[in-house]
Amino acid sequence: MRLTFAVDGIKETQAQLRGFSDRRLAASLATGLTRTAVEAKAGVQAQMPNVFDRPTPYTIGGVGMKGATAQTLEAEVFIKDQQSGDRGGRPAAVYLRPEIKGGKRQAKGVERLLTAAGALPGGWAIVPGAGAQLDQHGNLSRQQLTLILRQIRRSRSAGPQPRRRLVGDQRKAGGQVFVIHPGAKGAAPGVYIRDAVGRNITPLLLFVRQATYRARFDFEGIVTRIATQRLAPNIERAIGESAARLLQRGGQ
Repeated sequence: MRLTFAVDGIKETQAQLRGFSDRRLAASLATGLTRTAVEAKAGVQAQMPNVFDRPTPYTIGGVGMKGATAQTLEAEVFIKDQQSGDRGGRPAAVYLRPEIKGGKRQAKGVERLLTAAGALPGGWAIVPGAGAQLDQHGNLSRQQLTLILRQIRRSRSAGPQPRRRLVGDQRKAGGQVFVIHPGAKGAAPGVYIRDAVGRNITPLLLFVRQATYRARFDFEGIVTRIATQRLAPNIERAIGESAARLLQRGGQ
């Protein structure tokens, strides 16, 4: 997801300026384009909290920009399509695409882990249950996720050693974690925890059918609006700054 904006008509612009070489004019235009891309990127990031519920720094940092050069005279604002950092997260372009374009979202990391553990069937997603421990961004805490996955995996393993470890895992988690699969009678499908007494169960994660998203984040509209409003003033400012420097030097 990239938006590129450029300038043309360089010769026409140069004809209106006195003492401006091709090189100086191209440098000024590149500066104006780059400043506009910086503002457009900031504008996209500023709108994210208005659309998404507590977006993570990773999501906000998923907006990128590429400045213009005197040779290309093009600047870009984009959603990163490559994973950044060492956290192993998905590229922002992957999980933001349904929000920008509409359609089904791809599975989250926690959903892929639950599917690999044999808990979450294909075509289903998760939502937090009453017993979910969420971080400041509304995501399941890593500590609770680890405890859930340990119990699910070890409950599927045979032998006395995994069973002994499973008892320790249940003690750390405060109860027995188990899965109710779609189609089973009783409670709604999801991941539950049974207390030590064995009388009460609490949903940690509930399984829901994957929904089709409508486009709700107007990335293209935000960038286009800012570029339309700010490109000309930024170029004018850059040319003015360059002209002032030229005047101080008394030439090119």
